[in-house]
Amino acid sequence: MIYATVTTKGQIVIPEKIRKQLNIKPGVRVLVSIKNGQINMQIDDYINKIDSFRAKIKAKQLPKISNDDINKAKNNLWKLRNQ
Repeated sequence: MIYATVTTKGQIVIPEKIRKQLNIKPGVRVLVSIKNGQINMQIDDYINKIDSFRAKIKAKQLPKISNDDINKAKNNLWKLRNQ
């Protein structure tokens, strides 16, 4: 068993040994619940995958595409399909 201390802000640091074992990196979200008088923590894979996807999109800074550009691309595809 490993002890952790609660700070004056109510924060708990997950010990390094456990973070490494579970591959918990800064920014990873965890679900916290109480069951039978015990605090339970669980990594929220679904939310973390969404956050990771959003960060990847933001980092690429994709160009904005107008509706006209989309319509032109659709028309070009239709022309190519019908050739």
